[in-house]
Amino acid sequence: GSRIMVEHELRDPWEHPRIVDLYPVGESIARKVALNGFSARDTFAGKPETVVCLRMSRANHACDPNAQECHVEGVMLLFALRTIAAGEEIEIDYTTREQLALFLTPEWSRDRLTHY
Repeated sequence: GSRIMVEHELRDPWEHPRIVDLYPVGESIARKVALNGFSARDTFAGKPETVVCLRMSRANHACDPNAQECHVEGVMLLFALRTIAAGEEIEIDYTTREQLALFLTPEWSRDRLTHY
């Protein structure tokens, strides 16, 4: 797909002055990082960690996304999986491989889905 955005990852987001501007307004920095962070597994190094990208954190989740992120050496790249029309929301799949493995267990599904 076509590259649509490139952004440096904040690997220590607590120190960045603009982290306070992220959603949700009025929440703690820890909550903002938890809600806006990406589980970055560097494509080459394979080390998982939570990072924040101030612009890319605004992408919404979709089970059938129109974009895919890739993490390489402290940079997050966003690629279009199909043509995205002007004004169309950019959507990525927030689910990590580790989270997806949890979804597949009956215990996790039963415990989580009973709340909905």
